[in-house]
Amino acid sequence: MVWAAFDRYTAYGISATGEGGRASISSCFYLLVKYLEMPPRVFVCPSDIGTSEFKLADEDSRPDFKLSDAWDFGPMPADNCSYTYHIPFGLYALSTAGDPNLAVAADRNPWIMSPAADVDLSRWSSFVPDIRPWNGDRRAARLGNAISHEQDGQNVFFLDGHVAFESRSYCSLEGDNIYTRSTNVAHGDAAGIMPRANALDHPANRRDSFLLHDPPIFPPVQTHR
Repeated sequence: MVWAAFDRYTAYGISATGEGGRASISSCFYLLVKYLEMPPRVFVCPSDIGTSEFKLADEDSRPDFKLSDAWDFGPMPADNCSYTYHIPFGLYALSTAGDPNLAVAADRNPWIMSPAADVDLSRWSSFVPDIRPWNGDRRAARLGNAISHEQDGQNVFFLDGHVAFESRSYCSLEGDNIYTRSTNVAHGDAAGIMPRANALDHPANRRDSFLLHDPPIFPPVQTHR
């Protein structure tokens, strides 16, 4: 991904035939800056420690290069975008034809490294949903919430356009966990599997919300007990 490229072929690494290419989660958000002129500051949550507004002048000195010319939030986009997005690429990519109650964006994923924190695998082993059949308590359930809100919950954007502050991460369709990949091929589940270490994973099915942000490093694969 070349954030300051002059054309999309170079930016995304697309071949002359239109094949191939690679984008990022943050570059999808940046399309709203590029084409709808949304200011970069709206993509920074004030509670997301270590994340700052993307300022083009700090990264590129060309006088004729504008925000609308860029393709992402600079060379380190993870530092300038606080939010996760449902995997828009590959298998089970996001579609407007999906269920309107599908969660499609939210605060940062607590199981992916961010400017605010590394990933604590001991916290994953202690995370237990406080619903059946897991039957965890409130403290164990809160461990799965966004770090930026001190694990009290997360702001979640749903496909029908409404936003709600959810006190549990399993708030998408059928109680699916928005931050993990489902272990079920037919629907979501409240616990799930952590994101992979080496690549963007994909949802298990079309009813599985899987919201990620661009990290420096993905944590190792861990299946919930």
